[in-house]
Amino acid sequence: MADEVDMNGKFYKINTIINGSSDSYLVPGLNGRQGDDGRRVYLQFFDGNVTHDLTGEKVELQGKDAKGVTKTSVSLEHVYSAKAGTCSFLIPGAFYQAAGPYQTAYFVIKKADTDQAVSTIPVKMNVMENAVFMTTGESQTWFDEYNGQLKIYADMLKDWLNDSGSQIKANQASINAAQTAISDMFKQIQDNHLAKTTDSNTWTAANHFTGLTTIDNLSSPALDKQMSNMQNQFSQLSNSISKSLGAGLPKYTDFWSRDYTWGPNLSKPNNGNDFALSRFTLANNMAIIWGRGDVKVNHNGGDSFWESTLTIPWQVNSASFFISDWHTYKGYLKAYHPASNNTTVALSCSGNNFSNETIPVNLLIITQ
Repeated sequence: MADEVDMNGKFYKINTIINGSSDSYLVPGLNGRQGDDGRRVYLQFFDGNVTHDLTGEKVELQGKDAKGVTKTSVSLEHVYSAKAGTCSFLIPGAFYQAAGPYQTAYFVIKKADTDQAVSTIPVKMNVMENAVFMTTGESQTWFDEYNGQLKIYADMLKDWLNDSGSQIKANQASINAAQTAISDMFKQIQDNHLAKTTDSNTWTAANHFTGLTTIDNLSSPALDKQMSNMQNQFSQLSNSISKSLGAGLPKYTDFWSRDYTWGPNLSKPNNGNDFALSRFTLANNMAIIWGRGDVKVNHNGGDSFWESTLTIPWQVNSASFFISDWHTYKGYLKAYHPASNNTTVALSCSGNNFSNETIPVNLLIITQ
């Protein structure tokens, strides 16, 4: 049953005390059309007839849209009066992708320091179809904190790759300079008749040339091999990162591996989109391990905080950098590593309400 909320001026009055498990609030300001972005809703929270004090708390909007896709936003724009419980909330455009009523939607009030839920208030949301709105794809999972953080790290990674490309160009310039120096050195030897100028010559001992040397035609298998390895390595890295960070979801290539083992409470869903890993070697023995795909989670009841593992085909250094999470509001997944170098990555998880659920997971490791 949905009760339309009362108004206090421009603020919708939201009661944190719910009379029944099926009760929910009808907040007209939450409704919108496909393509809307940044809708502003003014809210005032009450505990019964007493205003709810928002001091030291934050407000989230969570829900599953008409297609069952999870959306989470922490876009609390402004708190006008914490003691009066008045605030404004901006709703991202990701909430208005799929037309139709939301399957579930909640305002969640949490403690800012401990992330402890203070109150969960069910609300009704409806997205009206917009015949003019041109969508670029299906409704996508959205988490404000995760999506924003991932973009920051992606931009950092792009900047780092650009710096690496500049370094490779600098190495090419050094090799060209070395080739020119060797050419000049042999020209000087030839001009001073230190070798047979009309015959082939072979030097088997160590030689030190201090003057300018010119070589008209240099054949160097060692330099050619080094150049080939550097060019192949950079091309492979550039192509893979472009696919991973390009528009839309990346498709798996031959570089992706499913040769790994999950630890307790985690397993492969075998749904064609199983979690997969790819590893690319950079300069100075640095490597990027990129993983994404689905994992099956079974931890129903028991401790809300639990540990698991992921054993992969490659060794991970103890000083590695990790970014990891899974797309669910029921908990989190964070990867870390013990003090030694090995192939097993430790996983710290939360949530105890998973019954063989299939959840998308992202993992990024920068290691040496």
